[in-house]
Amino acid sequence: MAAEEQRSSPRINITLPAHFLSNRVGGDLALASTINISAGGISLSCTEKLNAGQEIELQTILPTTGEKLKLYSKIIWVRELEASIPRIQEYRAGLKILDSAGKDELKFTQFYTHQLNRGFRI
Repeated sequence: MAAEEQRSSPRINITLPAHFLSNRVGGDLALASTINISAGGISLSCTEKLNAGQEIELQTILPTTGEKLKLYSKIIWVRELEASIPRIQEYRAGLKILDSAGKDELKFTQFYTHQLNRGFRI
């Protein structure tokens, strides 16, 4: 079954700043941004290589309130993109939000629903 067929809610194109703990030695924060979101998942752009099955704490800020959210997520898929800047590799990843009943996850879902009701969808 293709990824498109597995989606249970529409996607919304929106770029939100995000970061997560890096896999590299020292565990620096890796910068990222969303490409699109749904009620249960996020498509992410980053320069840090992620692995399918890996669990991360993705942190982002809601543009409507300025609230910082921590979203516990599992990496479902990763695609390596052709580098647009020499020596900087870019990746796309699909994340599933794990704890849909958590406080921050509920705020994220409310933000998503508000955006969806305003007609922002792909």
